[in-house]
Amino acid sequence: YILYDRQVSMGVLDKLLQSNCHVITPEQIDKDVIWEHSSRLPKRMFWTSGRRILGSTDYLKNHVDGLISLVAFGCGTDSLTTELVERHCRRNQIPHLLLSLDEHTGEAGITTRVEAFIDMLERRMISAIDHTPHGELLYCPRSTLTRDGT
Repeated sequence: YILYDRQVSMGVLDKLLQSNCHVITPEQIDKDVIWEHSSRLPKRMFWTSGRRILGSTDYLKNHVDGLISLVAFGCGTDSLTTELVERHCRRNQIPHLLLSLDEHTGEAGITTRVEAFIDMLERRMISAIDHTPHGELLYCPRSTLTRDGT
């Protein structure tokens, strides 16, 4: 829901589209596909929105170059769901960017983080370096990003 409000999301969707990124959101994936993939979880996710996010993440793991999460700061369900998605991303070596938004978030910082994430994905596509994640990652998806249109 955050993604489609330009003011709250700081225009993240527009920034991705202007960078020629192909954006896929959970709303664009067939509901039955999402439920099938969310049923692979070791334990059933209580919240419908969480099942949609986790099912989408599992489905998209072989179809995208990276995942971006837009999270409302202080949202309890988002904090739990995004932690589970982050673990999934780590296991599957999917690059992930968490954008936690609140009334103090600045657009310049969001723009810089999105641009840096896109640059990192582009370098990964042309590099033969081992991309195993190092350190602790933070969270995961509201929207997904792919450069090749799949």
